[in-house]
Amino acid sequence: MATFIILGKFDREGLATLLPTPDTDAETAPPQGGRDLVERLAESVDAKLLDVWFTTGRYDVVIRISADSGVNALAFAVSFGRVAGASTETLGAESSVDDVLDLAREAHTRHHTRHEGHG
Repeated sequence: MATFIILGKFDREGLATLLPTPDTDAETAPPQGGRDLVERLAESVDAKLLDVWFTTGRYDVVIRISADSGVNALAFAVSFGRVAGASTETLGAESSVDDVLDLAREAHTRHHTRHEGHG
């Protein structure tokens, strides 16, 4: 499974969903958010929630999921954005840094070898 990072920024309606006012009628209050909601959304698109953090700075929330494909990750981001009232940015992530660098070196070597004789 691949790892994806979803960066989110809540709009006013999203914040109202997360933080209903004290005078909100219990019957009309939005469903409780939190980790359980995020986990259910991930499961609904065949992804697995790994981490969720509220953050300071440019983004309000960072979510890390694993999914079989980018399609699943994007479906999660769209669902989360809709339910939580958030704009999102989705990043593919790779923790095998050595594998990435080895593959990059191989590509560089192949490219360099092909172009040596053309100088």
